[in-house]
Amino acid sequence: MISASLIKSEFGKLKRSSIWIVSIIIPIIINIFLFIDLFLRYDNLIVAARKKGLNSWELLIKENSGPLMWLNFISVFIAVIAIMVYQVEYDQGSMKSMLSLPISKMKIFFTKFIIIFSFSCIIVTINTIGLVLVGFIMNFPEKLEILIFIKYFAFQCLGIMGIVAIHNWISSLFKNPIVPITIAVSGFIVSLGLPHELPEVAKFFPYSHPIHSVEFRFDTNVALIGGIATTIIFFTIGIIEFSQRDIL
Repeated sequence: MISASLIKSEFGKLKRSSIWIVSIIIPIIINIFLFIDLFLRYDNLIVAARKKGLNSWELLIKENSGPLMWLNFISVFIAVIAIMVYQVEYDQGSMKSMLSLPISKMKIFFTKFIIIFSFSCIIVTINTIGLVLVGFIMNFPEKLEILIFIKYFAFQCLGIMGIVAIHNWISSLFKNPIVPITIAVSGFIVSLGLPHELPEVAKFFPYSHPIHSVEFRFDTNVALIGGIATTIIFFTIGIIEFSQRDIL
C-alpha cells in the first residue's frame, strides 16, 4: 500500500520540525513529575497499594495512568502530533500539489497515518522506559516484572490507534488547528469520568480506549478491540472523504 521512499519523504519533511522535541520532551516531563510524586509519597502510597494487592511496579503504572492522567492526556498529544504533521504541508503550501501528484490519495493518507502513529508510539515508548527507570532510581524492593510493562506498552499502542485514525482525518480536513485541538480536549475531558461513571459506554468512546491499557484496573480487551475497530471505522471514513477531495 505504501513505499519506503514515501515514508522516508514524509519523515524528511519533519526533519527540522519541532515534532521530534515534542515527542521526546512530553513523556520525559511526565516521568519527572511521576518521580517527584513517588519520592514524596511512596511510603503512604505503597501501603494503600498493597492493601489492593499491588506491588511497587504496579503502583508506578497506577500513578502514571491515574493522578498524572497520562492515558487521558495522550489523546491531546496525538492531536498535536497530527496537527504538526499536516501543518508542514499547510505552511509550505504543498497540500494541493501533494494531492495532484501521480500517487494514489489512499497511499498519501495511509502514509500520514503511519507517521502520526509512529510518533505516538515514540512517546509511549519513552514514557514506558521512563517508568522502569523511575522504579530503578526509587530502588523498589520487588523484582522488575517486565511482562507488565510490555503489556502496558502494547495495549497503549493498540488503544491509541483509533485516536490516531480520527486525528489523521480531522487534521487533513481542517487547516485551522483549533478544531482538532478542541475535539481532542473535549475527548480528554469526557474520558476523565466516563470509564468510572459509565464503563459500558466508555467501551465505545475512542478517547477512553487507552485508559483500558492497565490490566489490573480495566479490561484490556477494550483497548485491543476498541482500538482496532475505531481505526477501521475512521480510517475508512477518512480515506473515502480524502480520496474524493477536490485539489482546487
